[in-house]
Amino acid sequence: MENLRLDDRELRAAIGKLQRTGANMAPVFAGIGRAFKARIQIGYRNQTDPYGNAWPALKSRRGKALRDRGNLRDAWDYTAGADQVELVNNRQVSHRGRTFSLAAIHHFGATIKPREDGPGVLLFKAGGKDVAAKQVTIPPRRQFPDEGLPDAWLADALRVIERHFRRA
Repeated sequence: MENLRLDDRELRAAIGKLQRTGANMAPVFAGIGRAFKARIQIGYRNQTDPYGNAWPALKSRRGKALRDRGNLRDAWDYTAGADQVELVNNRQVSHRGRTFSLAAIHHFGATIKPREDGPGVLLFKAGGKDVAAKQVTIPPRRQFPDEGLPDAWLADALRVIERHFRRA
């Protein structure tokens, strides 16, 4: 999945202030990572993007989007270092020798078409039934912020920083 950087001045200022105390920042970024991972999980549970907008409803079966097995939801994690935290999801799908980021497909949406050298249709199961389609459109279901840091995510990060400030 491509890297997206969020620039939030308030968060950067708070991080800078804590860094100037000489605090070990790795635990701070790990705490922010845990908080952001929890926010992603809340989005799956509530079927909403980080900004509170509902995900598009399922068309081919009942239930909740991206929740049938939890493979994509459970693959979200974070890596934290002394100067950053990165949300990661390494869940991939392979089809005919090509590998795709499942998180990116669902986050940004995609239109899936059969390969030109194939049978001309996609064959798959939906709702327990065999389906043949000339193409399938997967609507975007944003799982992480990509248009600025939502207030709730910012508040979580600032709480982590404040907790570490009290210890510094």
